[in-house]
Amino acid sequence: CEQEIQNLNREIKRLENASEEEMVKLKSEISSLKSRLYQAKKNVRDKEKYIFDLKKRLEESEEQVDRL
Repeated sequence: CEQEIQNLNREIKRLENASEEEMVKLKSEISSLKSRLYQAKKNVRDKEKYIFDLKKRLEESEEQVDRL
């Protein structure tokens, strides 16, 4: 019975260590995903600004054509 308790304690410790390693991996993965999400949002903002600028240039060009 004492041996079984020691074995169980070792197994618990092993699982705790594995869980800690897993948490570190998951935290790293979450950090990476947050970084990718930030970059994706930035890309969307940049593209929206580019589209806005193109629309503005188009409107200005149309106004110039109308004046001709």
